[in-house]
Amino acid sequence: MTQADLVFEAKVHGNMIGRIERGERAANLLQLHKIAKALEISVEELFEFKE
Repeated sequence: MTQADLVFEAKVHGNMIGRIERGERAANLLQLHKIAKALEISVEELFEFKE
């Protein structure tokens, strides 16, 4: 999934995903919920560390 796809599916602001990925912005709970739902995972899974 591209950033553009995720922005569309999660219905977040256009540059939000990139800013979160680069550490320029912290996501709030609503944004985390929308992103997790778009990725079809739980919010908890967003924070799981996998090597």
